[in-house]
Amino acid sequence: MKNFKELKESAKRALASLLVLGTLGCAPTLKALPNMKFNSEFYFLSNNFYINNNINKNPEHNKHYVVEATKETGENSIEGLLDKDLEEVWLYIKGTTEDKRKVERWYEIGEISTRDEVTNIHNPEKIIADFKDIDEFSHYHIHPIDKNDLNPNASASDSPSTNDILAFFKTRNIINNYGKGKIKNLDFRIITPVGTYILMPPTNLTDSGADVLSHYEEQRLRYMIGEISLENVIETLRDGGFTVELKENKLSKALNK
Repeated sequence: MKNFKELKESAKRALASLLVLGTLGCAPTLKALPNMKFNSEFYFLSNNFYINNNINKNPEHNKHYVVEATKETGENSIEGLLDKDLEEVWLYIKGTTEDKRKVERWYEIGEISTRDEVTNIHNPEKIIADFKDIDEFSHYHIHPIDKNDLNPNASASDSPSTNDILAFFKTRNIINNYGKGKIKNLDFRIITPVGTYILMPPTNLTDSGADVLSHYEEQRLRYMIGEISLENVIETLRDGGFTVELKENKLSKALNK
């Protein structure tokens, strides 16, 4: 097992190898996104991905961006943001707009990004309303590299937090209210230094839901102090009815070499 210093150096080398590194964190001049019926005043077209640290406490005054890119291109780009010390949220949508254009878009929807969370998400229901049909809908979130961890072999960034899971339920409730019958494939993804999680919560959490999440958080803490493995943490979610897949990404592959 590599020590913490070796892990950080490996992470730096891995991030440097990503093709998108030269544009990370740089907010470009934004152009108006055409043909958005509901969100034209809040969303602008960008040619690259970055952390958009909206800090205005009034969400109506914050601006967000949209990148037109494939799923693979978008994933590769936001993997390169794991060294930015801030979380961020995107929606990836592949579908047909109300004006009958087939598009693949990434909507940045995070507000007030910090090291540990994104406080709000901006109007996903209005984004859904701009589409006639949606073939793929993925809610993306990143957990940046935790450079201040006390345990060199485990980090809070390595697994979904309970707040992440609750945010997924909130987003799915919005989808059920505004996009029911419109969205064919839905999942929730978290890109972390150990890999990319593809997660689906159960249809609903029963009365035992609070106990499931409480037990899960206890397991995460045990993992962070080295008592159990990451697989044990993931199994806790599966036992609670969640579908969870952890696949390698460029950073996790580099760290495991």
